[in-house]
Amino acid sequence: MAYGVRVADARVADARRDGDGFSVVTDDGEQVRARRVLTTDELPDVPGLAERWGHDVLHCVYCHGWEVRDTAIGVLGSFHQALLFRQMSHDVTLFRHTGTELSDEQWEQLAGLGVAVADGEVTGLHIDNEDRLAGVRLASGNLVPVRNLVVAPSSWRAPAFSAGWG
Repeated sequence: MAYGVRVADARVADARRDGDGFSVVTDDGEQVRARRVLTTDELPDVPGLAERWGHDVLHCVYCHGWEVRDTAIGVLGSFHQALLFRQMSHDVTLFRHTGTELSDEQWEQLAGLGVAVADGEVTGLHIDNEDRLAGVRLASGNLVPVRNLVVAPSSWRAPAFSAGWG
């Protein structure tokens, strides 16, 4: 322990705001109290995705939408994000990947907005000679051209809890 910090490599089962700190339960049942909780993003297991994170693999329409407007945007598995990014570009493709089946209403919404849907698992990214994302490769072998890919990471892996154990 240094500077009042203990680092724990643990998966969080539950975290709740508790007064001026947090009450955290790990998946092995350990209960801790912390003033701060630091988390890391867990990205889908797609080759090349992590290396492009923060460049042309993005997560938020409010953070990145203006910069990628009017480009070919792919959205990995998130119906909601496909709708949001459709406001920024007419060229949006939802990659269902390993996500859940869409409802009839969702299919209608996507069709009505002109959002393309690519079925099948995403197996990798295609990077051009200028080190830019140029497409998404599906298990079928098809390559779907995109310039940016939106991913909703899971942020519930918490390898570090800082200060305030007690």
